[in-house]
Amino acid sequence: MQNKISIMTMIVVVGLFCGLTNIGHAETLPPSPQKIKSQEYLNLIYQNLSLSEPLQQVTMIPQSPDDSEGTNLSRQRELHTIAFQHENVGTFKITVNGPKGFLDSNKKYPLLFVTSGFQTGAKTALLFHTRQDLIVVGYEYPSNISQIAKDPSLMLKTIRVVPGQIALSLKFLSEQKWVESRQLSALGISLGGLFLPVSLKLAEKIQVSVQSTIFAYTGTQIQSIIEYSMGKYLDENIRSLFGQLLQNILTLHDPSVHAPELTGRFLVIQGTQDQVFPTESTQSLFDLLPEKKELVKIEGEHIDLGRDKLIQQTIQVIENWLKKVN
Repeated sequence: MQNKISIMTMIVVVGLFCGLTNIGHAETLPPSPQKIKSQEYLNLIYQNLSLSEPLQQVTMIPQSPDDSEGTNLSRQRELHTIAFQHENVGTFKITVNGPKGFLDSNKKYPLLFVTSGFQTGAKTALLFHTRQDLIVVGYEYPSNISQIAKDPSLMLKTIRVVPGQIALSLKFLSEQKWVESRQLSALGISLGGLFLPVSLKLAEKIQVSVQSTIFAYTGTQIQSIIEYSMGKYLDENIRSLFGQLLQNILTLHDPSVHAPELTGRFLVIQGTQDQVFPTESTQSLFDLLPEKKELVKIEGEHIDLGRDKLIQQTIQVIENWLKKVN
């Protein structure tokens, strides 16, 4: 009888051990094909752009807010342009819109990093001035739409370096004494939202973590959007070649590859009559994102400068959500 009990005890012990072993294995299961693909793409971009190399030069230039931007901004906010130089991603700029005296303050502020379309660039950062404790940073593309129209090859060069420039900008900002690194947020609007997933994953590779991410009026079809935007500037004879070259670069940046691997909290804002990013494109992005996520629909077309009511409504949604999650 005692032998039977001992045998049963051994079986239970061995069973428990095997169970614990399996639990340990469950935590170290091989990464999914999706994760492997994202990691492979990120490694290629990281090496190609030499992101392990430090910034060679950082220059901060105070700016005078334009009176047309509103008296609230002039009175209670201050602007600075920060220019960077890097060996492989070139020269790039960001605009920092912060509370008066934030650079000399001992206070650490939450920060929202914004990347939008080619035509708006860093101007988007100037639209946020109602929440006084928030620093808003706008990323400026290295080439604007008029320059790209004259020389379409600039589009390919720009797309190649944008994720690296965004990642390095976030790295620099996270190390500043006036930034609360535990309250880093990112906002991708329109075209900027297409670049955001790969940029945030690159930022992770250089030890930067963004806690909250907003995708506004954007989606997943990066190539078709850029081809559509550039189509009117390209000669019909080179349009096909441009599309092929574009595909080679954008394969590595594909939001559908990197979005499922993002971490943190997510807000997706969808325009109900968005003619640039149809509902199914925005919904596709939302479905790809991991939990915790929220979808907000705003009546109206695609957001753009000049659509003041839609802009203010969107900003209000973003600021309310940031207050809730931070």
